[in-house]
Amino acid sequence: KFQMTTCAVILLCTVSMAIETDYWSNCWLWWWWNTIVMVYFSVELAVRICHAGLAFFSCFGKECFWNYFDFSIVAICVLYQAMEPFFESHSDVRGLEVLR
Repeated sequence: KFQMTTCAVILLCTVSMAIETDYWSNCWLWWWWNTIVMVYFSVELAVRICHAGLAFFSCFGKECFWNYFDFSIVAICVLYQAMEPFFESHSDVRGLEVLR
């Protein structure tokens, strides 16, 4: 059930990013939506790290690439969300937004 929930959140994120980009990019609700999604994935990552321990970061498992990929994506999202209020325009953080 947890994997299905995560898949549903990923699909919702994909659709919401498309809507945010094409239609209502300046709506304040996007900041809250992105924060909720970031918290969800941060908690999901923390649970996985706690469950696997240091083995999460070892490259001996079959999930090595995906663990580092997930960790990188969550770190970029946290960085983007933390830096966004300090920039005057949305285009100043465009590079991080593309990575997100």
